Amino acid sequence: MDAIQAAVLGFIQGLTEFLPVSSSGHLVLFQNLFGLTEPELLFDICLHVGTLIAVCVVFWRDIWAVLAAFVSLPSLKKEAGSWSKLFAQNESIRLSCLIVVGSIPTVFLGLVFKEMVDFLFGSVAIVGVMLLTTGFVLWFPKNAKTTGRTLEQMSFKDVLIIGFVQGLAIIPGISRSGSTISMALYLGIDRRLA
Repeated sequence: MDAIQAAVLGFIQGLTEFLPVSSSGHLVLFQNLFGLTEPELLFDICLHVGTLIAVCVVFWRDIWAVLAAFVSLPSLKKEAGSWSKLFAQNESIRLSCLIVVGSIPTVFLGLVFKEMVDFLFGSVAIVGVMLLTTGFVLWFPKNAKTTGRTLEQMSFKDVLIIGFVQGLAIIPGISRSGSTISMALYLGIDRRLA
């Protein structure tokens, strides 16, 4: 891979990561277009680390609120009196607990299907089909009735379903953000929260 190819792939990653399209799928397509037959795993990881840094910069207040809530967890629990009251009263604790629970299906699917996913990163045809699937997934909740459910109304069942759909996004071509937002909307969750 030369410097121009690396720059183009970095641009593609930066452009597609924050859209409800699959950045990994687009990287596979462009790597194939450049004649790179073996997936450049280390390069892809570096691109995603760069994206992670950008996400941390943009959402630093939210991340800080969640971390601060965890650090003060013992005193917050003492004030609330019970774990269930703390969960109900503290939005940062509730959000972080829901994120942790919602990540369980993703981790499970990633570990169980790791070898199959490695194979899928080399198949442009599968990536194309999965990009079409992502288009359908984004279109699907268009007619779903969004009731505007809030964070307080979200259940562990909701986040497990969303987490399972997010877990499917380990397949290149399936958008992680697109699939989770679409499923949240389909479940009636507020559009901004989704």
